[in-house]
Amino acid sequence: MNNIKIERTVKVTTRVQQEIDDIRYWQTRSPAERLEALTLLVKQFLEFHPDVPRRLQRVVKITARKKD
Repeated sequence: MNNIKIERTVKVTTRVQQEIDDIRYWQTRSPAERLEALTLLVKQFLEFHPDVPRRLQRVVKITARKKD
């Protein structure tokens, strides 16, 4: 028979620490991997919200620059 052992570990963390860990994780991923993950999340979101238009919202913000 298989002698498979499962290590059971519980890690208690705060929301702030989880956000820091998430940022650190995604900083180790390549831009292609980040984009692939984003694409997957958008597809999942759209599957659960069929009433949302299937396009990205265009956002424009005009800011004034300081003159040197």
